[in-house]
Amino acid sequence: MCSGTVLLYKIPRVVIGENRTFQGPEEYLRSRGVEVVVLDEEECVRLMTDFIAANPEVWNEDIGEEERDRTSSGGGDLSSPISRPVFR
Repeated sequence: MCSGTVLLYKIPRVVIGENRTFQGPEEYLRSRGVEVVVLDEEECVRLMTDFIAANPEVWNEDIGEEERDRTSSGGGDLSSPISRPVFR
């Protein structure tokens, strides 16, 4: 669920299974009064890592990232299928 939906519908508490593969604007939600709980479950990390590796196109579409040419020097660590966008 996106953070905008959480704020729009005034959802008071969000439980996140893991945030290693993708970290959303957790601090922003906290600053708006939302309780954010990160469980950091190993099974969730494994499930997400496996999914991202098997479905990079679906994952990139879901997080709004275009597929990058892994041979270019466009910046960022492209050796990992895991992406960590920065929210401002």
